[in-house]
Parts: sequence; structure tokens; C-alpha cells
Amino acid sequence: MNQYPYILSDANVTEPFQVGIIGLGAMGSSALYHLAQAGQNVIGFDRYLPPHQLGSSHGRTRVIREAYFEDPAYVPLLQRAYTLWAELETAAKTAGIAGPEPLLQLTGGLMIGPRDSELVKGCLASARQFHLDYELLDPGDLQAQVPMFKLSADFAAVSEPRTGYLHPEACIKTHLELAQRAGALIQAPCEVFGWQAIEKGFLIKTATGTVRVDKLVIAAGAWLERLVPELRLPLNVTRQALFWFEPKDAELFQLGKFPVFLLQIDQGRHLYGFPDEGEGFKVAVHAPGEAFDPDQLRGSEVRPEEREEIIELLRQYLPAAQGTLLKTAVCLYTNTPDQHFLIDQHPQHSDLLLLSPCSGHGFKFSSVVGEIAKNWALNQAQGQDLSLFSIKRLLG
Repeated sequence: MNQYPYILSDANVTEPFQVGIIGLGAMGSSALYHLAQAGQNVIGFDRYLPPHQLGSSHGRTRVIREAYFEDPAYVPLLQRAYTLWAELETAAKTAGIAGPEPLLQLTGGLMIGPRDSELVKGCLASARQFHLDYELLDPGDLQAQVPMFKLSADFAAVSEPRTGYLHPEACIKTHLELAQRAGALIQAPCEVFGWQAIEKGFLIKTATGTVRVDKLVIAAGAWLERLVPELRLPLNVTRQALFWFEPKDAELFQLGKFPVFLLQIDQGRHLYGFPDEGEGFKVAVHAPGEAFDPDQLRGSEVRPEEREEIIELLRQYLPAAQGTLLKTAVCLYTNTPDQHFLIDQHPQHSDLLLLSPCSGHGFKFSSVVGEIAKNWALNQAQGQDLSLFSIKRLLG
């Protein structure tokens, strides 16, 4: 039984919509919400029933952090994202659909690594440029504050109070429910086979018929490249393993006592984890994994070598967490060569917007990316600098 009254049409939808959205995960659900709230006649499609376990937006928790080591250009986007997550929470409560858990849970966070690491230096650069609240912890302070970690003497950490996590499934569900209440139509599960540019707008070809839209947003994540093959985008879809453990000393890892953390283990690879909300201590490695066909995710399980790797990393850095393995999951990253996002118009079609490939660090931005899609559709000025996410860098 569907979670929502989604449209499952057996006939062609003949009404021309102002905007169509392909993909209703993190970015697509937010775009649907913002466009519907702006009064647009909008329709969204997803091949599965969102929120689901067959893409990039599941696993109970997603990190949100402000002193962004990847590039200071992300910080203004993040600051707007925090505001929009709070507004979404308020809207859900007003509509009477808020769940028992907050959409965004602040815990404080530690960005840990050698003092000269890309993580520590990058966090400090962002924090100082935007005058963010932070504290640089030396090895002694770090050991006193989080004695459960086993760290080298040259390690330091950037502590920032605005770090926390989002509940991704609840965020997507809230965006979709509020979008529907504002008049958006949703077709899911409904596979999209392709699209065609026409004199004015586009035809979206689906399993239930053909839909005409004036403007088109493609936010299909791991399937984006298949929907725009003419661009030959250099995207790499990878499988990512997630783990939940029952720590040896569970009290140390409880929500309210343990922070979200990101720990650099080598160049481009980070161990990260969350407080235990009652289902175990979640931990994983943030780095592109093995190249993977997204259609094979259903039934995919964590492999023995992935389990052995995470156990070894816990033994090395966080031995107090190395208890019973409770459960595992697999999700997807869709990676660009430089690990930055793609948010830009199709080079041949100015009325077609491409969102995201996020390279595994995008969920936290989805609230503001939906607003960006709304501004684009309404021909309004963007409040943010999006030059870092241009498609030109990925072509040719």
C-alpha cells in the first residue's frame, strides 16, 4: 500500500505542467516542494516509491556541518540550508505531519586529523573566512574531551557546535507530503524512459504515458547519466557500505554524549560516525567505493572485505566502538571527477536543469538546492554563487 496518494495513471496525462521533475530523492523532493509552494503546476516522477532504500538517500542519518573543508564556497549555501531545514520543520508541525524525531539534530562535531591534513586545514579556512564559531583542539585537549578515540600525537581537531545530522527519509517524506498539499502531483513508482525537447517544453516518456512540461528538472542521482547520454558526463557511481555496532561501552556513544565526527585516515578518505539513537553506533568510510550498476542495488549486501575494513579501522581509531555488528546497509555515491556538485542548465536546453551528482556529501544541501530549482524555474536571481557547480568543467 502506498504511503501517499500518489498518482498511478493508466492513461496519458494531457495537461501541460509548468515544471516536471525526474527523481524524487533528496534534491528532487525538495525541488518539488519549493516549486509547489511557489504556486507552480508541477509533477514529479520516481521509479521507486520514495523515500526508498535503492539510491543515495537512506540510512537513517546524514551529516550536516558548517566549516566545510571541501571549499569555503559551500558555506553560504550551508547557512541558507540550515535556515530552510528549520523552516521545513516548522511547516511540518503546522501541517500536523511532524514525526517524533526532529528533521535536524544538532550534536556538535569534531573534524579530526593530522594538523596539516586537508580536513583540518580546510575546516579552519572556511571557519576563519566566514567567522564561524569553532575551537581548535590540540592533542591533549582532544584526548581529554573524547578519550574513547585512539589518536596519534600529531592529531588535532576542529570542534564546531553547528554540526549534527539530518534524518534523510523523514526529510524526503516531509518535502513530498507538503508538496502534495500545495498541489504537486507525483507519479511513483513510475519509470521514466526518456525525454524529448519539443517546440515549447519537453515530453517526459514514462511507463504510464507521456507528460508534457514547459520546464524540466532531472535529479535522478545515479541514473542521471543515462537520462542525458548525449552529454557523456564523466560520472562514476559507486557502492558505499554502512555499519551499525553495539559498542563495548554503549553509554559513551549515546546521543547527548558523543558528537558526530569525521576523521581523516588518509588523503581523500575519512572515517565518520554518529551518536547512538537507540539502534546502534553508525559508522562508515567517506570515499568513493567500487564502481557499481545502480540497478543492482536491490538485494546488495555488505561484503566480508568491507566488514573487515571497518572493524580494522575501529580497532585502530575507536576501539571502544568495536562491539557486536548489529546491521549493515549499502547506498550509492554518484561522483564527479573533482567531487563537486553539478547544478546547471543543459548546454543545449536552457529550460532543462540538471541537479546534482553530489559525490556523497550532498544531502545536507538539498533544502537549498530545491530553492535554487525554484528560483531557476521562476527566472529569479539566485542568492548564491553556483559557479563551482558549472557543467562546463565536466564537458569536453
